[in-house]
Amino acid sequence: PEPPLRTPRHFRDAVGAQVRIRVSDAKSPRGWRERTGELLGVDDDGLTLGLDEGVLQIKLADVRRAHEIK
Repeated sequence: PEPPLRTPRHFRDAVGAQVRIRVSDAKSPRGWRERTGELLGVDDDGLTLGLDEGVLQIKLADVRRAHEIK
């Protein structure tokens, strides 16, 4: 498996790649929700993920786990 994406630099290096991200979600019974899409951009506060249904902004503080999909 690919190493996890943890820091803003890891995410910046993966821009343009397909990623799988677990995002904290208090409404989910598990406490998180998994999203898969193209990593479109990153700044120090969050990232932009392109999904089939649109674009999603995610705060880095809400990311529980992330991996690049190869």
